[in-house]
Formats: sequence, structure tokens, C-alpha cells
Amino acid sequence: MNKYIVFALWVSFLFLTFVIGNYYRPFIYKNNIYDYGLADVGYNSIAVVNMSLLSWLGFYKFTNSKFFDILINTAVYLSLELLSFFITLFGVFDAKDCYALLFGCFLSFLLFYLLDKKLFMLEKETIFQILKNKFN
Repeated sequence: MNKYIVFALWVSFLFLTFVIGNYYRPFIYKNNIYDYGLADVGYNSIAVVNMSLLSWLGFYKFTNSKFFDILINTAVYLSLELLSFFITLFGVFDAKDCYALLFGCFLSFLLFYLLDKKLFMLEKETIFQILKNKFN
């Protein structure tokens, strides 16, 4: 996986996060435009992708598997969202945010596949083999 491409993608998604939060969302709210909740879930749909790209750049790693790192990133964000249902300190629960996080997970897997098909297929097969052995 080319680190320069991953870094360029991370900067692009970081810029997209900035634009959504500082320009798009205030514009939508100020002009009372109905955008099907996109302004509300913009951060969540990109959060998993940003964290996955940071992991691929080597800033942190949960595991040696990019596949598992995506799943762990998604699980952490979903856990925080679900905790907000019970504890308002974490924000306000919204099911659309959960869907957006799952979309971000899918987008991360898609980027992983497009950037390194061989490694993606290898890790996918390894995970399926582990699951198959565990449940047989």
C-alpha cells in the first residue's frame, strides 16, 4: 500500500470533514434546507475512514490486520453512539449516526480493497478461515 496515496486520501477526507462541519452544516441549518439528514451524519460517515487511514499510515495500530483495525474502529464508534443512548454525556443517540458509521466501515473496506487487493483478499480469507475453524 503506497503511503503517499494513503496520506493524500487522509488529507482529502480530513478536508472534507472540515468543509462539512464548518460550511455545509451551518449553511443547511441557516437556510432550513432539508438534505435527508446528511448534514447531521457527515462527521460519522467519514470518521471511520479517517481513523482507518491513520492506522494504515502507522500512527496507531490495534492489530497487525488492516481488516480488524477497520472493524475495531467501527465497533468503538458504534459503542460510543450506543452509550449516548443511555448516558447523555456522550451526546445524543441517533440511529442515522449508526447507519453512517456502518457506511464509513463499508467505505473503509472499499478503499482497502482498491488500494491493496492482494492483502485485502488474504486478510479476508484468513478471517473466514479462523471463523470457520472456530464454529466447526
